[in-house]
Amino acid sequence: MPQFGETHDDSIYYVSAKSLAEGGGYRIPSLPAEPFQTKYPPGYSWLLALAWLIEPRFPANLQYAMLLNWLVFPAFLALSYLWLRRTARPLVSTALIALNPYLILFSTYMMSELLFGALILAALVLSRRVLIAALLGAAAYLVRTGGVVLAAAGALSFWQEGRRRDAIFFGAIFVPFVAGWMYWARTHQDPGTDIVTMYYTNYLGYRIQSVPLNEFHLFVWKNLDGVLWGIGSLFIPRILDSLLIKILSQTLAVAAIIGVCRMAKRPEIRPFVYFSALYVMILLVWHYPPNERFMLPLFPLLMAGFLAEMERFWRGIVAGFRHPDRSQRAAGWIIGGVFAAVILGAAVSQVITLTTMMPAMLDMQRSRTGAQREAYAWINQNLPPQANVMAAMDPTLYLYTNRHSCQLIVPTIHWYRDDPKGALKHYEDLVGYARKQRMEYLYLGYKDYSRDMAEEDHKDVIRVMKESKALKLLKEFKTGGIYRIEGGQ
Repeated sequence: MPQFGETHDDSIYYVSAKSLAEGGGYRIPSLPAEPFQTKYPPGYSWLLALAWLIEPRFPANLQYAMLLNWLVFPAFLALSYLWLRRTARPLVSTALIALNPYLILFSTYMMSELLFGALILAALVLSRRVLIAALLGAAAYLVRTGGVVLAAAGALSFWQEGRRRDAIFFGAIFVPFVAGWMYWARTHQDPGTDIVTMYYTNYLGYRIQSVPLNEFHLFVWKNLDGVLWGIGSLFIPRILDSLLIKILSQTLAVAAIIGVCRMAKRPEIRPFVYFSALYVMILLVWHYPPNERFMLPLFPLLMAGFLAEMERFWRGIVAGFRHPDRSQRAAGWIIGGVFAAVILGAAVSQVITLTTMMPAMLDMQRSRTGAQREAYAWINQNLPPQANVMAAMDPTLYLYTNRHSCQLIVPTIHWYRDDPKGALKHYEDLVGYARKQRMEYLYLGYKDYSRDMAEEDHKDVIRVMKESKALKLLKEFKTGGIYRIEGGQ
């Protein structure tokens, strides 16, 4: 798994799974204080703990974690087909989902969206068996807290169908699981209010710290843009940083949403529509920009809506071809040509992503992983066993070296404000931040902290971090360096 640690969340899940498997409880052992993991529910880490039980040695157990995660992929497809049988083109829709680059990509990452989506689909497919559906929905919630909206979506759907007892029963089964996790998280939460504690252990607290009320509209507006682009990129992947591609992909996203809205009139489709609407509402007000990964649980519904709307649009074009007025026929041919070009371009972009971009990305990650392992080996040989080493991929460093670590947390508000200078101030204060977190050393990869950042801004980040007078270079590699933080801890 050369991509292990790239998303950061994947390694957080995995160190928490290690703690579970070794009997240490549901904790984040990579952090100096080893706090309880009260940010993410334990469902996905329970699954990954099986890899640690099969093979306790890291990184040898990554192959088992990869297998456990990938097995969700065929399950997701099978459940997608079972749900899509309620629509017009279930086999075509499932095939297109199976070939989608993002779904294939995230079947190889240790992220919870695919398992979450599979459990949601299972609950929807088995909605006539209310007890089983409620338990599956609760399991989805214990994988991702966003699953809480299924309780409302399911109860509302049953109520509208006149199944009042089922609505109450569904909620009565589901809600205790929600209350149970919330109670456990509250009673085990670390009392610290510093940014590291809040970021790693307190979803809501970190959001309150990160989202000024007078700038709430910035989050909603940019998250709406992110949702539309995330949906559209499932049809036209982001192969280029191009405004044209963004406009085309968001246009297809709007088409898929319109198709879903038309389908929402049907009772058998409505529960998924309600869940999707409530799920997206959470994404709109959250403090992290949504992307394709967050849209994967909704993909079967979006694909069904997209195909339905494309068929409807095509029927209109064909009617234009046959119109008695020559100008109308000409317009039909022009619109038809543009339509065909967009659909063909979307197909080509997916093929390019699968056959060229994804292999190239994995090659780059293999190279980066090799360089990181060289640095981790040096840390094991040269730094004290009790040393705290700050790193962008902190749980990964912990797994390779058994040294406690944390990363530099920069609030996302600067991204929402389009304020790279404001973000840069956090990197300029690297040493002060490290001292507060009791970090003695720094492992800085020269590609670290580059996500969601322009190349020039990232160069400034690395420059100000390296130029800090309180950092003493101990060992330099081609892709990074290890520094002592003078006066650290």
